[in-house]
Amino acid sequence: MNKKCVICETEFEAKQKLSKCCSKQCRRKYYKLNPRYLLKCKHCSKDFKSNNKKQIYCSVDCASESGIFKETGKISGRISIDKLGEREEEFKVKFENRFPGFEYVKGYSICESKIICKCNQCGVTKERSAQCVRSKKEVRCDTCSKIKSDNEKQNKNERQKRAREETIKKTTERNIKLETKRNFLKEPIKCGECGDLFSRTKNRQINCTICVDKYKAIKLIEKEELKKHTRCKECDELFIRKRLKQPYCSNKCRKRYGYRVADIRRRKRLKENGLIEWDINIERLIKRDGQICKICGGYVNLKDFHYTEEGHFIARDKYPSIDHIKPVSKGGTHTWDNVQLAHRQCNSFKCDDEEFIYDVKLLI
Repeated sequence: MNKKCVICETEFEAKQKLSKCCSKQCRRKYYKLNPRYLLKCKHCSKDFKSNNKKQIYCSVDCASESGIFKETGKISGRISIDKLGEREEEFKVKFENRFPGFEYVKGYSICESKIICKCNQCGVTKERSAQCVRSKKEVRCDTCSKIKSDNEKQNKNERQKRAREETIKKTTERNIKLETKRNFLKEPIKCGECGDLFSRTKNRQINCTICVDKYKAIKLIEKEELKKHTRCKECDELFIRKRLKQPYCSNKCRKRYGYRVADIRRRKRLKENGLIEWDINIERLIKRDGQICKICGGYVNLKDFHYTEEGHFIARDKYPSIDHIKPVSKGGTHTWDNVQLAHRQCNSFKCDDEEFIYDVKLLI
């Protein structure tokens, strides 16, 4: 429902039928000009209009003449002379607690009066409103704030000056370093590969550009060769290498080749040491030594082994083995007088030590 405002004469959409104003401000102006209620003064018995139903007197004069301010200690809306000093002292304490940097001088009569306060730092007196005690804002001294801003500007200028000096110093140092680097690079040095003199482009450059290009070309050839298939040294199957000098396709083939070479070398050492009796085996040693380990004195167990999922035979700690009393690496022979029965674990602990003494702590 569109209506026209009584005060500002603008059209607005009214939510109620009796609404006459477009906003709160216009409503306040309207009720100031046209009070709602018609009342009768208690003192002079004249008719007057007001927006407050509880208003008794038509004016302040009627209220003062009737004696209401005498009962409450007020005279025509102001503080009485008796209580003015007490209120001023209370305000002084409140003001100085709220603003410790200022001192109250004079001027307080009511909450909206102008007061005079003194700055404790510079001693200048200023006029402020008494409402400053209620507000959240701080009271500031204009002279002190001006001095503070001037000091901040001066400090800022000094900092900027120092920053400029530091930047100039850094640029000069950088330029000196660049010049020394250029002079250092201009000096010719010998190539580490071919021995010819050349001028460097980097500080850590050792070889000349020709040698570097040759090295890069060799690396490219190596990469192309790595792409080609090669045959494994052990199983003779084709595989792609990860590095140029990789002869085996896997660790399994590498270990197998190593074990075979070690066995060949051991046999060669046995032949070099002297007589070899090829009829020595574990079964005959067990019959001779009576299933007793000659190192620790315990019994050996022929069933102390297991097979893996791939079918490989793996001996455990108590499985019997042939131990050379004088090690083959130190000139011992593979004969009946130089061999004895031993656990696999005890034999590994002994290794090639002729003066080995068994200790139980080795098992921990």
